[in-house]
Amino acid sequence: MGLGFGHNKNKEVHMRGVSKWPSYLIGLIIGMVSSIASLKAEVPVDWQINFQEPATPVMEKLVAFHDLILWVQFGICALVGALILYIVIQFRSSKNKMPSKTTHNSLLEVVWTIFPVVILLVIAFPSLRLLYFMDVTPEAQMTVKAIGNQWYWTYEYPDEGISFDSLPLEGDDLQPGQLRLFEVDKRVVVPVNTTVRIITTSNDVIHSWAIPAFGVKKDSVPGRLNETWFKVTKEGTYYGQCSELCGAKHGFMPIVVDVVSPARYKHWVAQNNPTPAEAPVSVEEPTPESQDAAGHEVTKTLRDGEITAVKETDNIAAEKTQIQEKTKEIIPEETKDSSGKGVKENISNVSQAQPAAEFVEVKTPKTGEGK
Repeated sequence: MGLGFGHNKNKEVHMRGVSKWPSYLIGLIIGMVSSIASLKAEVPVDWQINFQEPATPVMEKLVAFHDLILWVQFGICALVGALILYIVIQFRSSKNKMPSKTTHNSLLEVVWTIFPVVILLVIAFPSLRLLYFMDVTPEAQMTVKAIGNQWYWTYEYPDEGISFDSLPLEGDDLQPGQLRLFEVDKRVVVPVNTTVRIITTSNDVIHSWAIPAFGVKKDSVPGRLNETWFKVTKEGTYYGQCSELCGAKHGFMPIVVDVVSPARYKHWVAQNNPTPAEAPVSVEEPTPESQDAAGHEVTKTLRDGEITAVKETDNIAAEKTQIQEKTKEIIPEETKDSSGKGVKENISNVSQAQPAAEFVEVKTPKTGEGK
């Protein structure tokens, strides 16, 4: 009875272990389904094994290139596995009592040299095209500057005159439905189907501005401006994080971008910048028409609809000469008093008649005493 009871107990334990297999299978199926569903996720989810759904042309090309490389890897692994299996079966010791002493095979050596070169070319051309597509920024429709700090981001919209700090939300600040370690108090807002230039730098250490769904990851280096771009083709909220080790709170630097319609974007700009900057006043340069025919530059000031001041830059020496000639006609050659001595006269009345010239003092020549 004792042995029988013990046998039944062991059998019961074994059956309990077997009964757990359906739960394992159910968990595995749920994990596979959730991983498939995560293909359309805009944030990381449990059991995710693939990329997030692409939201930009750059990310679409990255996913396509990834799939190409995956098929190349699969082909290489399948070929190597088939060769190993063939060698194990064909050249096993039971079938080949005397092993082959072959050391060289020219055809085989040429094949295994050319074949890897072809594989590298298949990978290289799409890779170079994609790198060029990612690196060259097309004509941007707007610019956003992202500045890394320990441990938050500062954003500037140069065209709209908007600037703000984006701080992470922690603990009690989170609202129902918000994601822990991914939410911020102020989000980046951009319009859909718009080419956005991102200029990024840092105020302290190296950070990295990255959003997986955009296919964007650009280092933020102190004292240097790095540039990247994206064009989101569908509205939504997209999440990212700093992707460069930057200190104790490196994992607490989330990035959130709201992609909205152009109308909603204009409304957001109006709310965040109610007093747009005034347009600069243009100053007209002087034109040749502002100079007279004699080459005299004239500066005109308009007051009460009339010209009140005209400044001429004439040759002063020529005017003095003209005034001196006029004085010769007014002043007699010699003026004498009763004693016969010359008399010096002031010609201030002449200078008052010519306000544009200086006062000129003319002295009559002295003559000797009476002959």
